[in-house]
Amino acid sequence: MQKWGRFARIFLRLSERFFVEFSHRLTSVSKFKSVGRGLLKHAEIDYVPNGVDRFDGPVASELPDEISGLADYLLFACGRLDETKGLHHLLSAYARLDCVSKLLIIGDFGHDQGYSDTINRRIVSDHRIVAYRALLPREQLLRVLSECKLFIFPSEYEAMSMLLLEAISCKAPVICSAISPNLEVVGEDYSYAYPPTSDEILTDKLQQALREAHWDEITSRLYERCTTEFSWSNIATTYENKYSEMTAFR
Repeated sequence: MQKWGRFARIFLRLSERFFVEFSHRLTSVSKFKSVGRGLLKHAEIDYVPNGVDRFDGPVASELPDEISGLADYLLFACGRLDETKGLHHLLSAYARLDCVSKLLIIGDFGHDQGYSDTINRRIVSDHRIVAYRALLPREQLLRVLSECKLFIFPSEYEAMSMLLLEAISCKAPVICSAISPNLEVVGEDYSYAYPPTSDEILTDKLQQALREAHWDEITSRLYERCTTEFSWSNIATTYENKYSEMTAFR
């Protein structure tokens, strides 16, 4: 809820009340979702995660001129850019990094104009940063993910991120914040997860990742974990079974 304004939060809470009261079955993509006792009833929520398909290789898709030709780059990407995405932490960590690799930023800068203005002021003086201030079509995004040197996901708050799953499906080397939904994807013992909001540790992780000699092994292990545990075909079967169970009691 942190990413929304006051009116949107009120509307979402009101919608949740109706979902809880009138739904026959509730599901969530996060194990950590709960329904507060302030609602009409305390409901049980079934965990059904997001899913991802196996990515078979780079997509033959032309990129916008602003980012075409980039190589050996670090990548931050999001949908709607706001403070919960943690880009300001990445900028602080990247500023301390003695690194020639460019940082490519992709996202919709029109969602939270105040935060976007702050980010724009911070990046204007660093020639290493390339910002594409709009969403990319999925085919182009997958290409950018598959070709990046590192994908950094510094969110302070998420449910289960489709973008993180897709980065892993592209075998991008991933650094992510150690919030519970991210650890659900990469595993509790993932060595490139770091405490959220800790800029200094993120700098250390970036330096370590740029020296890492075993990324093929790490990315392949993550790929197998995610495309097996979070396979869309398995998730579709889970939903089908839940609908069958529900209709059997009607």
